[in-house]
Amino acid sequence: MSSTLLVLEQNLAKAPGMGYASGTSTSGTTSTLVDSSPDSPFFTNDSDKLYQNAWVKIESDADTTNTGNVRRIRTYTPTSQTLTIQGTFSAAVDDDDQYGIYLRVPPVRSGLHAGLLEYINDTIRNLYYRTYHLLTLVTDGDMETSGITNWTGVNTETLAKSTTAAYIALGKQSLHVDCTAASGYAKSAAIDVADGDSYDLLAECKVLSGTSRLQLYDETNATAIDADTTTDRDWRWLLVHATIPSGCHSVTARLVGDEITADAYWDNVCLRPSYATRMDLPSWVVNASAVEDLIVWSGGMERVGGGWATVERLGTVVPRWEVLEDSIGQTARRIEFDTLLGETDLLLLKAIRPYTELSADTDATDANADLVKAGALARIGTDLQDRALLARWLPEYAKLLAMHQPRLTRRMRL
Repeated sequence: MSSTLLVLEQNLAKAPGMGYASGTSTSGTTSTLVDSSPDSPFFTNDSDKLYQNAWVKIESDADTTNTGNVRRIRTYTPTSQTLTIQGTFSAAVDDDDQYGIYLRVPPVRSGLHAGLLEYINDTIRNLYYRTYHLLTLVTDGDMETSGITNWTGVNTETLAKSTTAAYIALGKQSLHVDCTAASGYAKSAAIDVADGDSYDLLAECKVLSGTSRLQLYDETNATAIDADTTTDRDWRWLLVHATIPSGCHSVTARLVGDEITADAYWDNVCLRPSYATRMDLPSWVVNASAVEDLIVWSGGMERVGGGWATVERLGTVVPRWEVLEDSIGQTARRIEFDTLLGETDLLLLKAIRPYTELSADTDATDANADLVKAGALARIGTDLQDRALLARWLPEYAKLLAMHQPRLTRRMRL
């Protein structure tokens, strides 16, 4: 289960020895926050030193004006249940700003004080998970990247990734392409090619209505090279085998709907040279040891239905391969293999991948939340020279690390 950055920060701040309080403002200004509600953490008989020099973060604001603001608390006035901050908020605090008070460590760096964000990312960048990745020249061809940055919609509803199991062929996501005019399409980022060479373009498509077309498009000369179509209402493979025409140096994969009513889900869009024996590895492969296996998955085989167990069971493991490293080159790592791929074969990389660091409150990670918490608190205990925190969380971190950090299962070379 994924956790957002905000939730991780709150969990850290709530740990014994840290200190966290929260509530909803009842009024305020650009420099003050008042909470006189019945469940307020401010009490009239508090010491005025209780929250002084702590940090207040506006964690949610109905109009989003102050959301994410982190400010140092200059004074606390218990009698009026008021915090006065150093500096100002982005706008005057109103009667619905949800806030959190962080007593010991700020949510983000504040002066010389390292923030919870740093401790969380320090932990995350040392955590890994096992994954499968489609080797393709199409950026985000497996549709597993968050968002639709790598795809452009033309005459379609706003492109969106789907996480509904019935609309996923493999992995966790697919791309929904719903036309608003005939021949609407989603196109990939441009791909450099060599004219005269043969390429295979394949993709999986599930049509809800109309006709869907997988098209290899010549961006240099603004013309279609070749295409394959389907009207089937379940997952089907589409395949284009083409020779790049003279003068063409750049192509895109286009996921087209022929009619205004065309509506479909797309997954596993793969473009590669027809007789490829070497493919670039993704940038997140940090070293050769991260690669465990290459697996060939043949189009038209039993549907995977979003899971990887069937790939492991029915796919074919490439017996010999080698990671080629070029630390100063444009592409740091490639993989070379001795298996000739068929037109409808997908080449899947099985590897250990680092988790992505977080930046925005809504950013989420699938890293185990308890593991992130223990690792971050152990780091805080080290930095603050807090023996109690360190004694409590370092052994917990080591235990959870052994449970959740994957180990390489195999590594083969040519």
